[in-house]
Amino acid sequence: MQVYDVIAGAQNGAAIGNLARTFGLTEEQVTGVMDAALPALVSGIERNTLSRGGLADIVKALGSGHHEQILERPD
Repeated sequence: MQVYDVIAGAQNGAAIGNLARTFGLTEEQVTGVMDAALPALVSGIERNTLSRGGLADIVKALGSGHHEQILERPD
């Protein structure tokens, strides 16, 4: 699954629309921002997984459950 798909599917598929309303943007603008920002985010995550202890830190963060809260309640 792609990172974009995970974000777009959050909040029962309403995440993009909710972000657009929150920031006064169109859904197309939010999608454009995501298209521009996600490659850097994914690259940073990949870089972390290759560093000493980086993968363990990512697994620990994902296991904490806090990431779900961010997607479901971005406020």
